[in-house]
Parts: sequence; structure tokens; C-alpha cells
Amino acid sequence: MGYRQPAMTELSDKRFVHLFSTPIVEHRWPDVDSLNAELRKIVLAREKDDKGEVRSNAGGWHSQGDFERWSGETGQQLIQRLGKQINHATALYYRNHTLKEPIRWRVTMWANVNRKGHFNRTHIHPGATWSGVYYVDEGDEAVDNKESGAFVLHHPNLAAAMGFFPEITPQSYVVRPVAGLMLVFPSYLPHEVYPYFGKRPRISIAFNAKRE
Repeated sequence: MGYRQPAMTELSDKRFVHLFSTPIVEHRWPDVDSLNAELRKIVLAREKDDKGEVRSNAGGWHSQGDFERWSGETGQQLIQRLGKQINHATALYYRNHTLKEPIRWRVTMWANVNRKGHFNRTHIHPGATWSGVYYVDEGDEAVDNKESGAFVLHHPNLAAAMGFFPEITPQSYVVRPVAGLMLVFPSYLPHEVYPYFGKRPRISIAFNAKRE
């Protein structure tokens, strides 16, 4: 059966609904040079004293989920910004609904340091509501690899992305790290980090926020 543009009168009472959309909030915080400089010192110092742990990371350093315990007042500045962006993302998602009571969040944060060749395998963060990342230092550009260290979000329903008008349905969304950028997304979204090939350590703070 061939496609035919229907006469408008045939579908005058049509209702076209986008279901199951995925909210993502990107924001590059201004005036963060001094904040990031201090965070960089704190994270690299912590890396020397803590062997970290292995989760989705292949190489690199992944701290314990206790960033707020060792990051001091500088870390609290970042936590405050994180809270603002999570609440803003939630308000945008609820804009056509009414929140009956304020949402309280239990937040877990950890630091990541990636050097040449390090990457993160595709994974999700089960048990949380929002997840995200803040870039302290995006590291160096790799002249011969434009995808170096890119953060990639994948469609949660790969079958739909591959079979439902694939020419206009994205299978993934690529984010280029830049200092000061904070990304917030639903924790169920599969994501990964491509291998990083820069010389300067790439430093980020990742987080989960669970609704209590």
C-alpha cells in the first residue's frame, strides 16, 4: 500500500501524542573557573590516597560514592548547583502536573579521572531517579579522534530506534564534554563514555539522585 497525503477533512479531529519522551537537561554553569580549579586539586589529591573502585570504568579512577565527605566547602558549592539543576529538571517534567509536596532527594556523588585510553562501558544506574555528570576539566582534544572522551546516551528502546523510521529516530545522543557543563538525565538511560585520548586528565563528578 503506497503512502497518500490524506485530505485534511479526513483527519480533522486527529490527536497526535508523543508518548514516553525522555527529559534531558544540559546547562553550562557560568563563572566556574575558580570552582573547577579547586575541585581539580581536591580530586587529584584524593586519587593519590584512595584506590577507588571499578564499576563501568575500564581504567581510570572511580572514587567511592562519598564525594561530599572529602570535598569540603568547595564540594558543597557544587552540590548546591546540582540541587538547583535537579529541582529545575523535575519542575520542567512536572510542568503540566501539580507536585503535592516538595521532593526530597538522596544524592550519591563520586569523582572520575580518565587518562589516555580510559573509557566507561555502557551501563545504567538502577534504583535512582535522576543521574548526571558535571565536568571539572574536559581534558585535551585529540586531533585525530573527534569522539575522544565523548559522553553518549543511548535510546532506551533500541528496537524502536532501529525499526521505527530509523532515518529520523536517533539511536544515541552524543555530548561533548566541556568544563562547567552539567548534564541531568533519567537513570534508566543506557550511557557510556568513549575512550579518551587526551594528555591532560579528564575530571568529572557523577551523581545519582533518588526520590525519597
